[in-house]
Amino acid sequence: SIFQSCHEFESHRALRAVFITDELLPFRIGLREADNSALLIDLNLEYLLEQRLRGGQPILPIFIAELCKKYDPVDTLREDLDDLLKQVQEALLFPANLSPSTNHHKLFDLILRLDFNDQARMARQVIESHRIASFLIHGQPDCGQRLLVTRLMRLLPNWRTAQRLNIDAGSNGTGKSSHSLWRQVACKLSLPYNTPPIEIAEKVCHWLDTQDVIFIFQTVDYIPQQILAEWMRDFWQLLISHVRPHLHTTKRETRLLLFLVDYTGCVCEWDLPIEREFNLTDYAGMPLQLPPAIHFSNEVLDTWISFAADDLPSNITAQSIVELAGNGIPQIILEQICTLCGVSWEGELTRWLV
Repeated sequence: SIFQSCHEFESHRALRAVFITDELLPFRIGLREADNSALLIDLNLEYLLEQRLRGGQPILPIFIAELCKKYDPVDTLREDLDDLLKQVQEALLFPANLSPSTNHHKLFDLILRLDFNDQARMARQVIESHRIASFLIHGQPDCGQRLLVTRLMRLLPNWRTAQRLNIDAGSNGTGKSSHSLWRQVACKLSLPYNTPPIEIAEKVCHWLDTQDVIFIFQTVDYIPQQILAEWMRDFWQLLISHVRPHLHTTKRETRLLLFLVDYTGCVCEWDLPIEREFNLTDYAGMPLQLPPAIHFSNEVLDTWISFAADDLPSNITAQSIVELAGNGIPQIILEQICTLCGVSWEGELTRWLV
């Protein structure tokens, strides 16, 4: 990696020193910490790829351009960074085969508005009333759960600089033991793998002094029911009890959030400490079961096309989409919309999914 040759990635402090311009400064607070250069690069590239200015311009090219200025024009590293900048700009800014005013990111933003209004409305009510909240996102396979999580991640604008910890319970058998789950959480917090739970809670409290902290556990349907129940008690309930009094001392009104993402629709049927009824007054922070992600109806598609018509090719109609994906499965609908726009859903747009 070119970045491994940049001394700015030798430490979190050195990396922060790059983020001093008007454009980059707002994103400095969200930079991830790590105890080695390789992890520092991985965590912060993942973070920067998700960040954009208010007008939609990606932050990563701006960062690389500023990094270039740190090196002499005759330095070969400067040349390598210049080449990388051109490649990144082409990958992130090249317009898709849509109407002239529409690019890949615009299409992605439009797709986020396809449905999930009920889930977004319920989640917004909770997070506006409570500083600690958690949600179970669920549905049958291929029903757009990742798209729904991404939609919810945009409910508050300041979440672009939040500490976001995304853990896939199905990766490398992580969800098969509580020990593996603790190890992954510690790793995401840049702590030793055997860090006690109370020290993890202290690190979360430290972050909450200045920014929101969001845990996203993907593929919780992979975790055995008993282990998931124990995990919600030993991890989430412990975190709530430790964080709640601390939030009264923070200068900013930061939030602690947890999203559990079920891709098969089975977790809501398990015997777990989940809030199955929406009661805003009595809500105590345990996962609230949101309405399930379901198939897109023709009515939903008609409404969306009317909303997005000015930015879509004229050949896209609800009928044209349904003819290609008549069963309404969201994953297939997304792929067909992108095909009609001359874009690859898997190859070009999924990089912005949470």
